[in-house]
Amino acid sequence: MCCATLRSKAIIGLAIQLSLLIACSQRAIANEGELAQVVCREKVVHFFGGAKPTFHFDISANNSLSGRFSWQLTTGSRKIAFREVAVEIERGKPTTIEVQTALPPVKDGVDLALELRASLFKDGDSMPAAEWKKTLWLFPENPFTDRREWLAARRIHLFDPNGATAAALDELEIPYKNVRNLTALAEMSPGLVIVGEGASWASQRNLAPLVLEMAAKGTPVLCLAPAQGSLPLPLTTADELSEPLQVSFRRRDIIQELDQRLDAEAWVAGQPLAARGLAVAMEHGALVGKFVEPEEGWPWLELKYSHPRARLIWCGWPIVRDWDRSPVPRYLYAKLLERLSNSQQQSSGP
Repeated sequence: MCCATLRSKAIIGLAIQLSLLIACSQRAIANEGELAQVVCREKVVHFFGGAKPTFHFDISANNSLSGRFSWQLTTGSRKIAFREVAVEIERGKPTTIEVQTALPPVKDGVDLALELRASLFKDGDSMPAAEWKKTLWLFPENPFTDRREWLAARRIHLFDPNGATAAALDELEIPYKNVRNLTALAEMSPGLVIVGEGASWASQRNLAPLVLEMAAKGTPVLCLAPAQGSLPLPLTTADELSEPLQVSFRRRDIIQELDQRLDAEAWVAGQPLAARGLAVAMEHGALVGKFVEPEEGWPWLELKYSHPRARLIWCGWPIVRDWDRSPVPRYLYAKLLERLSNSQQQSSGP
């Protein structure tokens, strides 16, 4: 065998060894990044300015680890809060660290994005072994700052048998006319209709056909999460004007379509975002949407008619229930009013 052949084989062998070494090193680097994990239990990322939330971070490691855990809250390049503690983590035994912080207040009409970052460092290392970060949003309590005239121009008529929605609107001094019965609702002057959250449509059997008729004739209608009952779905009718041009069933994606800042996963810590649902079914030969338990049906229905302002929105999320516990319901309510008022002059929103 000639020297050239031996030299070629030696080079090939060296290249194979080098490739294996590089591959092993890459696997070692990848495994190193997976040695530890930091996870926050809380999914909520929207708060009122000045809130004092508590976060729980679960820290785990594949091998015992001595080091430090730090968290910081920043906006842009400004650090708002920072803490660091020593940690000892045993292999296979997760450790939980509770973090309590006071979020800064925000001015009326101004929202603020913060970054919450949690990091785990091994002793002697400057790079984190594991890291978690998420954007938090802070909102003022009132989404209608400087929008009193706009609200008044909506001419809201509220049908609210149990009074919960009226109490929520009163809290923010949102103007409305309280409509106490269906006869008065049918005779209302031009404006926007809201059916309050928790209303029993089963005990108000004429409510569903009435709001459908009003929407088809040009009155915007917002139906908040109901109790018992159902809603006829007249997708085809003898009267073309009463037949919706567009029917939309949506899930959580509609929330962020209305406002990209808002959260579609969780509003209140430790509580799932459960909505009333619309389950489409046939009943006595007619198509209806039955009101069902959370997550069993569609949480959003929108009917658009030929009249420019003719629209009905059925929203199953618990806006009034969580009114004081998260800013998301209030700002979602503001976007719902804007959507129903799309043919009129709209503000760009807070």
